[in-house]
Amino acid sequence: MHRLELVGPEREGGPARVERWINRPGQEAELFLRIDKQPNALRVNVGWAHPEKLLPREVRLQIGGTERALKPGEPFVWQQPLREPSILVAEALFPDGRRAQRSVVLQADFAEEAESSLSPIVVEVEPGIEVPTELLGCRVVAVEEGDAVIGVVAHPAAVRALADEILAGSFAGSRRSQLLDSRIPFLRQVVAIGATPQLPQRETIAKPSSGKGKRAAGIVTLPANLPFEGRHEPRRFADAVALGAFRVGSWPGRRAVVLILDGQCVNDHSVFKAGTVTRYLEQLHIPLVIWSAGAVNCPQWPTPRDVSSSSRFDAALVELEHLLRRQRLLWLQGELPFPMTPSPWPRGIGPPKGTKSAARVRD
Repeated sequence: MHRLELVGPEREGGPARVERWINRPGQEAELFLRIDKQPNALRVNVGWAHPEKLLPREVRLQIGGTERALKPGEPFVWQQPLREPSILVAEALFPDGRRAQRSVVLQADFAEEAESSLSPIVVEVEPGIEVPTELLGCRVVAVEEGDAVIGVVAHPAAVRALADEILAGSFAGSRRSQLLDSRIPFLRQVVAIGATPQLPQRETIAKPSSGKGKRAAGIVTLPANLPFEGRHEPRRFADAVALGAFRVGSWPGRRAVVLILDGQCVNDHSVFKAGTVTRYLEQLHIPLVIWSAGAVNCPQWPTPRDVSSSSRFDAALVELEHLLRRQRLLWLQGELPFPMTPSPWPRGIGPPKGTKSAARVRD
Protein backbone atom coordinates (compact mmCIF):
# COMPACT_ATOMS: atom_id res chain seq x y z
CA MET A 1 0.00 0.00 0.00
CA HIS A 2 1.42 3.39 -0.99
CA ARG A 3 0.13 6.92 -0.73
CA LEU A 4 0.80 9.50 -3.43
CA GLU A 5 0.52 13.07 -2.17
CA LEU A 6 0.78 16.11 -4.44
CA VAL A 7 1.47 19.46 -2.80
CA GLY A 8 0.77 22.65 -4.74
CA PRO A 9 2.17 26.18 -4.28
CA GLU A 10 1.60 27.98 -1.01
CA ARG A 11 -1.68 29.89 -1.01
CA GLU A 12 -3.89 31.59 1.49
CA GLY A 13 -4.80 28.96 4.06
CA GLY A 14 -1.75 26.81 3.31
CA PRO A 15 -0.54 24.68 0.41
CA ALA A 16 -3.01 22.77 -1.75
CA ARG A 17 -2.80 19.02 -1.24
CA VAL A 18 -4.22 16.10 -3.20
CA GLU A 19 -3.88 12.57 -1.81
CA ARG A 20 -4.37 9.28 -3.67
CA TRP A 21 -3.76 5.65 -2.78
CA ILE A 22 -2.07 4.04 -5.77
CA ASN A 23 -2.58 0.36 -5.02
CA ARG A 24 -6.18 -0.17 -4.06
CA PRO A 25 -7.46 -3.62 -2.97
CA GLY A 26 -8.20 -6.17 -5.61
CA GLN A 27 -5.90 -4.76 -8.31
CA GLU A 28 -3.00 -7.20 -8.00
CA ALA A 29 -4.77 -10.23 -9.48
CA GLU A 30 -7.28 -10.27 -12.31
CA LEU A 31 -9.96 -12.52 -13.74
CA PHE A 32 -11.00 -12.81 -17.37
CA LEU A 33 -14.27 -14.30 -18.57
CA ARG A 34 -14.95 -15.81 -21.96
CA ILE A 35 -18.68 -16.22 -22.50
CA ASP A 36 -19.75 -18.37 -25.45
CA LYS A 37 -23.35 -18.57 -26.59
CA GLN A 38 -24.65 -22.08 -27.22
CA PRO A 39 -28.17 -23.27 -28.06
CA ASN A 40 -30.19 -22.54 -24.90
CA ALA A 41 -27.04 -22.23 -22.80
CA LEU A 42 -24.05 -20.09 -21.93
CA ARG A 43 -20.57 -21.53 -21.48
CA VAL A 44 -18.25 -19.52 -19.25
CA ASN A 45 -14.49 -20.07 -19.14
CA VAL A 46 -12.51 -18.32 -16.41
CA GLY A 47 -8.93 -17.15 -16.87
CA TRP A 48 -6.71 -15.29 -14.44
CA ALA A 49 -3.52 -13.30 -14.05
CA HIS A 50 -1.48 -13.26 -10.84
CA PRO A 51 1.71 -11.23 -10.24
CA GLU A 52 3.50 -14.39 -9.04
CA LYS A 53 1.75 -16.68 -11.54
CA LEU A 54 -0.04 -18.64 -8.82
CA LEU A 55 -3.01 -20.85 -9.56
CA PRO A 56 -6.23 -19.96 -7.73
CA ARG A 57 -7.00 -22.01 -4.66
CA GLU A 58 -10.71 -21.54 -5.22
CA VAL A 59 -12.91 -20.26 -8.05
CA ARG A 60 -16.60 -19.48 -7.56
CA LEU A 61 -19.28 -18.26 -9.94
CA GLN A 62 -22.63 -16.80 -8.95
CA ILE A 63 -25.63 -16.19 -11.18
CA GLY A 64 -29.37 -16.11 -10.57
CA GLY A 65 -29.01 -16.95 -6.88
CA THR A 66 -26.90 -20.03 -7.67
CA GLU A 67 -23.28 -20.39 -6.57
CA ARG A 68 -20.92 -22.97 -8.05
CA ALA A 69 -17.37 -23.88 -7.01
CA LEU A 70 -15.06 -24.68 -9.92
CA LYS A 71 -11.66 -26.26 -10.27
CA PRO A 72 -9.07 -24.09 -12.06
CA GLY A 73 -9.72 -24.42 -15.78
CA GLU A 74 -13.15 -26.04 -15.35
CA PRO A 75 -15.86 -24.38 -17.49
CA PHE A 76 -19.24 -23.32 -16.18
CA VAL A 77 -22.35 -24.04 -18.25
CA TRP A 78 -25.59 -22.18 -17.53
CA GLN A 79 -28.51 -24.00 -19.16
CA GLN A 80 -31.45 -22.01 -17.84
CA PRO A 81 -32.94 -19.29 -20.04
CA LEU A 82 -32.46 -15.73 -18.85
CA ARG A 83 -35.89 -14.14 -18.45
CA GLU A 84 -34.32 -10.81 -17.46
CA PRO A 85 -30.83 -9.31 -17.23
CA SER A 86 -28.72 -11.23 -14.71
CA ILE A 87 -25.41 -10.50 -13.04
CA LEU A 88 -22.64 -13.07 -13.32
CA VAL A 89 -19.97 -12.74 -10.63
CA ALA A 90 -16.71 -14.70 -10.72
CA GLU A 91 -14.33 -14.72 -7.76
CA ALA A 92 -10.95 -16.39 -7.29
CA LEU A 93 -8.98 -16.77 -4.07
CA PHE A 94 -5.23 -17.37 -4.37
CA PRO A 95 -2.92 -19.16 -1.90
CA ASP A 96 -1.24 -15.89 -0.86
CA GLY A 97 -4.58 -14.36 0.16
CA ARG A 98 -5.09 -12.21 -2.93
CA ARG A 99 -8.56 -12.09 -4.44
CA ALA A 100 -9.69 -11.36 -7.96
CA GLN A 101 -13.23 -10.61 -8.99
CA ARG A 102 -15.02 -9.97 -12.25
CA SER A 103 -18.67 -9.18 -12.86
CA VAL A 104 -20.74 -8.84 -16.01
CA VAL A 105 -24.40 -8.29 -16.78
CA LEU A 106 -25.95 -10.89 -19.08
CA GLN A 107 -28.85 -9.73 -21.20
CA ALA A 108 -32.01 -11.76 -21.61
CA ASP A 109 -32.40 -14.23 -24.48
CA PHE A 110 -28.62 -14.58 -24.83
CA ALA A 111 -28.32 -11.49 -26.98
CA GLU A 112 -25.18 -11.04 -29.03
CA GLU A 113 -24.19 -8.11 -26.82
CA ALA A 114 -24.28 -10.35 -23.77
CA GLU A 115 -21.57 -8.75 -21.68
CA SER A 116 -20.99 -5.30 -20.28
CA SER A 117 -18.63 -4.18 -17.53
CA LEU A 118 -19.94 -3.43 -14.05
CA SER A 119 -18.34 -1.77 -11.05
CA PRO A 120 -19.35 -2.62 -7.46
CA ILE A 121 -19.72 -0.01 -4.73
CA VAL A 122 -20.80 -0.58 -1.13
CA VAL A 123 -22.97 2.09 0.48
CA GLU A 124 -25.08 2.43 3.60
CA VAL A 125 -28.80 2.84 2.99
CA GLU A 126 -31.11 4.04 5.74
CA PRO A 127 -34.38 2.13 6.26
CA GLY A 128 -37.17 3.22 3.93
CA ILE A 129 -34.82 4.88 1.42
CA GLU A 130 -34.87 3.79 -2.22
CA VAL A 131 -31.63 3.66 -4.17
CA PRO A 132 -31.67 6.09 -7.14
CA THR A 133 -31.31 4.87 -10.70
CA GLU A 134 -28.05 6.81 -11.11
CA LEU A 135 -25.12 7.40 -8.77
CA LEU A 136 -21.63 8.82 -9.32
CA GLY A 137 -22.59 9.52 -12.91
CA CYS A 138 -23.26 5.82 -13.58
CA ARG A 139 -26.48 3.89 -14.06
CA VAL A 140 -27.40 1.61 -11.14
CA VAL A 141 -27.93 -1.82 -12.69
CA ALA A 142 -28.70 -3.82 -9.55
CA VAL A 143 -28.91 -3.52 -5.77
CA GLU A 144 -27.95 -6.49 -3.59
CA GLU A 145 -27.76 -7.25 0.11
CA GLY A 146 -25.40 -10.22 -0.09
CA ASP A 147 -22.91 -11.79 2.28
CA ALA A 148 -20.38 -10.08 4.54
CA VAL A 149 -16.63 -10.37 5.06
CA ILE A 150 -15.11 -9.04 8.29
CA GLY A 151 -11.47 -8.23 8.94
CA VAL A 152 -10.41 -8.44 12.60
CA VAL A 153 -7.28 -6.74 13.93
CA ALA A 154 -5.99 -7.58 17.41
CA HIS A 155 -2.95 -8.73 19.32
CA PRO A 156 -3.32 -12.49 19.90
CA ALA A 157 -2.40 -12.33 23.60
CA ALA A 158 -5.09 -9.78 24.43
CA VAL A 159 -7.83 -11.38 22.37
CA ARG A 160 -6.96 -14.84 23.71
CA ALA A 161 -7.97 -13.75 27.20
CA LEU A 162 -11.10 -12.20 25.70
CA ALA A 163 -11.99 -15.45 23.94
CA ASP A 164 -11.55 -17.37 27.20
CA GLU A 165 -13.97 -14.98 28.89
CA ILE A 166 -16.56 -15.16 26.12
CA LEU A 167 -16.30 -18.91 25.47
CA ALA A 168 -15.70 -20.12 29.04
CA GLY A 169 -15.77 -23.91 29.50
CA SER A 170 -15.49 -26.64 26.86
CA PHE A 171 -19.14 -27.75 26.60
CA ALA A 172 -20.54 -24.32 27.37
CA GLY A 173 -17.99 -22.84 25.00
CA SER A 174 -19.17 -25.08 22.17
CA ARG A 175 -22.79 -24.07 22.74
CA ARG A 176 -21.75 -20.44 23.07
CA SER A 177 -19.78 -20.61 19.82
CA GLN A 178 -22.81 -21.99 18.00
CA LEU A 179 -24.91 -19.16 19.38
CA LEU A 180 -22.41 -16.53 18.25
CA ASP A 181 -22.16 -18.14 14.82
CA SER A 182 -25.89 -17.49 14.32
CA ARG A 183 -25.70 -13.80 15.27
CA ILE A 184 -24.61 -12.61 11.81
CA PRO A 185 -26.38 -15.08 9.49
CA PHE A 186 -25.06 -13.47 6.31
CA LEU A 187 -21.40 -13.66 7.39
CA ARG A 188 -19.28 -15.33 4.70
CA GLN A 189 -15.74 -15.09 6.05
CA VAL A 190 -13.55 -13.69 8.82
CA VAL A 191 -9.99 -12.54 8.07
CA ALA A 192 -7.73 -12.03 11.10
CA ILE A 193 -4.57 -9.89 11.16
CA GLY A 194 -2.34 -9.89 14.21
CA ALA A 195 -1.14 -6.47 15.40
CA THR A 196 2.34 -7.88 16.02
CA PRO A 197 5.61 -6.85 14.36
CA GLN A 198 5.18 -9.72 11.86
CA LEU A 199 1.50 -8.99 11.00
CA PRO A 200 0.42 -12.67 10.76
CA GLN A 201 -2.80 -13.48 8.92
CA ARG A 202 -5.38 -16.23 9.00
CA GLU A 203 -8.85 -16.63 7.56
CA THR A 204 -11.85 -18.90 7.87
CA ILE A 205 -12.99 -20.91 4.87
CA ALA A 206 -15.32 -18.81 2.74
CA LYS A 207 -18.86 -20.09 3.20
CA PRO A 208 -21.87 -18.59 1.39
CA SER A 209 -24.58 -17.65 3.87
CA SER A 210 -27.00 -19.99 2.10
CA GLY A 211 -25.01 -22.94 3.48
CA LYS A 212 -23.63 -24.07 6.81
CA GLY A 213 -20.58 -22.63 8.51
CA LYS A 214 -21.32 -19.15 9.83
CA ARG A 215 -18.20 -17.77 11.43
CA ALA A 216 -19.13 -14.99 13.90
CA ALA A 217 -17.31 -16.78 16.74
CA GLY A 218 -14.18 -16.50 14.61
CA ILE A 219 -14.11 -12.78 15.36
CA VAL A 220 -12.40 -13.69 18.64
CA THR A 221 -11.18 -17.27 18.14
CA LEU A 222 -9.34 -16.67 14.87
CA PRO A 223 -7.01 -13.83 16.01
CA ALA A 224 -6.52 -15.61 19.34
CA ASN A 225 -4.72 -18.43 17.51
CA LEU A 226 -2.30 -16.24 15.59
CA PRO A 227 1.42 -16.50 16.52
CA PHE A 228 3.16 -13.84 18.63
CA GLU A 229 6.44 -13.37 20.50
CA GLY A 230 5.30 -11.91 23.83
CA ARG A 231 2.42 -10.17 25.58
CA HIS A 232 4.29 -6.87 25.82
CA GLU A 233 5.87 -6.82 22.37
CA PRO A 234 5.38 -3.66 20.26
CA ARG A 235 2.03 -3.38 18.51
CA ARG A 236 1.31 -2.45 14.88
CA PHE A 237 -2.38 -1.65 15.10
CA ALA A 238 -2.47 0.99 12.36
CA ASP A 239 -0.51 -1.12 9.87
CA ALA A 240 -2.68 -4.15 10.63
CA VAL A 241 -5.86 -2.12 10.07
CA ALA A 242 -4.55 -1.01 6.68
CA LEU A 243 -3.75 -4.62 5.80
CA GLY A 244 -7.18 -5.73 6.97
CA ALA A 245 -8.83 -3.12 4.76
CA PHE A 246 -6.73 -4.26 1.84
CA ARG A 247 -7.83 -7.85 2.40
CA VAL A 248 -11.57 -7.23 2.74
CA GLY A 249 -11.66 -4.35 0.25
CA SER A 250 -11.66 -6.67 -2.74
CA TRP A 251 -14.89 -8.34 -1.57
CA PRO A 252 -17.87 -6.93 -3.51
CA GLY A 253 -20.36 -6.91 -0.68
CA ARG A 254 -20.95 -6.07 2.95
CA ARG A 255 -17.70 -5.64 4.83
CA ALA A 256 -16.08 -4.05 7.87
CA VAL A 257 -12.80 -3.99 9.78
CA VAL A 258 -13.00 -4.57 13.54
CA LEU A 259 -10.07 -3.25 15.59
CA ILE A 260 -9.72 -4.68 19.11
CA LEU A 261 -7.38 -2.46 21.13
CA ASP A 262 -5.57 -3.43 24.33
CA GLY A 263 -3.56 -1.67 27.01
CA GLN A 264 -0.40 -1.72 24.88
CA CYS A 265 -1.95 0.46 22.16
CA VAL A 266 0.30 3.39 23.10
CA ASN A 267 3.28 1.20 22.21
CA ASP A 268 2.43 1.26 18.49
CA HIS A 269 5.38 0.96 16.10
CA SER A 270 3.31 1.17 12.91
CA VAL A 271 4.65 2.78 9.77
CA PHE A 272 1.31 4.50 9.16
CA LYS A 273 -0.49 6.87 11.50
CA ALA A 274 -4.00 6.17 12.74
CA GLY A 275 -5.42 9.21 10.92
CA THR A 276 -3.83 8.18 7.63
CA VAL A 277 -5.27 4.69 7.89
CA THR A 278 -8.78 5.84 8.77
CA ARG A 279 -8.82 8.08 5.70
CA TYR A 280 -7.69 5.11 3.62
CA LEU A 281 -10.68 3.10 4.86
CA GLU A 282 -13.03 6.01 4.18
CA GLN A 283 -11.90 6.17 0.57
CA LEU A 284 -12.54 2.43 0.20
CA HIS A 285 -15.99 2.67 1.83
CA ILE A 286 -14.94 0.23 4.57
CA PRO A 287 -16.29 1.07 8.05
CA LEU A 288 -13.88 0.80 10.97
CA VAL A 289 -15.44 -0.56 14.17
CA ILE A 290 -13.28 -0.14 17.28
CA TRP A 291 -13.56 -2.35 20.36
CA SER A 292 -11.31 -2.80 23.38
CA ALA A 293 -10.39 -5.80 25.50
CA GLY A 294 -10.84 -3.83 28.72
CA ALA A 295 -10.05 -0.28 29.81
CA VAL A 296 -7.55 1.39 27.47
CA ASN A 297 -6.14 4.84 26.82
CA CYS A 298 -5.53 5.18 23.08
CA PRO A 299 -5.77 8.87 22.15
CA GLN A 300 -4.78 8.23 18.54
CA TRP A 301 -8.03 6.27 17.97
CA PRO A 302 -11.69 7.14 18.60
CA THR A 303 -13.09 5.96 21.92
CA PRO A 304 -13.54 2.17 21.62
CA ARG A 305 -16.43 0.06 22.82
CA ASP A 306 -15.50 -2.20 25.75
CA VAL A 307 -16.19 -5.86 24.89
CA SER A 308 -14.37 -7.43 27.85
CA SER A 309 -17.38 -9.43 29.09
CA SER A 310 -19.85 -11.77 27.42
CA SER A 311 -22.73 -9.33 27.74
CA ARG A 312 -20.69 -6.43 26.36
CA PHE A 313 -19.42 -8.54 23.49
CA ASP A 314 -22.98 -9.64 22.67
CA ALA A 315 -24.15 -6.03 22.55
CA ALA A 316 -21.22 -5.06 20.31
CA LEU A 317 -21.94 -8.00 18.00
CA VAL A 318 -25.57 -6.91 17.65
CA GLU A 319 -24.42 -3.40 16.75
CA LEU A 320 -21.98 -4.82 14.19
CA GLU A 321 -24.75 -6.92 12.65
CA HIS A 322 -26.98 -3.85 12.33
CA LEU A 323 -24.14 -1.88 10.72
CA LEU A 324 -23.57 -4.60 8.14
CA ARG A 325 -27.28 -5.13 7.52
CA ARG A 326 -27.67 -1.49 6.42
CA GLN A 327 -25.04 -1.91 3.72
CA ARG A 328 -25.98 -2.51 0.10
CA LEU A 329 -23.89 -3.56 -2.86
CA LEU A 330 -24.65 -1.45 -5.93
CA TRP A 331 -23.63 -2.61 -9.39
CA LEU A 332 -22.95 0.44 -11.54
CA GLN A 333 -22.56 0.52 -15.30
CA GLY A 334 -19.06 1.73 -16.19
CA GLU A 335 -15.89 2.67 -14.34
CA LEU A 336 -16.07 4.38 -10.96
CA PRO A 337 -14.05 7.47 -10.07
CA PHE A 338 -11.66 7.20 -7.14
CA PRO A 339 -12.01 8.40 -4.49
CA MET A 340 -15.80 8.14 -4.62
CA THR A 341 -16.92 11.47 -3.18
CA PRO A 342 -20.15 12.76 -4.72
CA SER A 343 -21.28 16.04 -3.25
CA PRO A 344 -23.80 15.82 -1.84
CA TRP A 345 -24.80 12.19 -1.42
CA PRO A 346 -28.50 11.42 -2.00
CA ARG A 347 -30.61 11.62 1.14
CA GLY A 348 -30.29 8.49 3.27
CA ILE A 349 -27.41 7.05 1.22
CA GLY A 350 -23.69 7.39 1.81
CA PRO A 351 -20.45 5.66 2.72
CA PRO A 352 -20.77 2.98 5.43
CA LYS A 353 -20.13 4.43 8.89
CA GLY A 354 -18.14 2.75 11.64
CA THR A 355 -17.12 3.94 15.11
CA LYS A 356 -18.14 7.55 15.70
CA SER A 357 -15.46 10.19 15.22
CA ALA A 358 -13.23 7.84 13.20
CA ALA A 359 -13.27 10.37 10.38
CA ARG A 360 -11.92 13.07 12.69
CA VAL A 361 -8.79 11.22 13.79
CA ARG A 362 -5.68 13.24 13.04
CA ASP A 363 -2.09 12.24 12.40
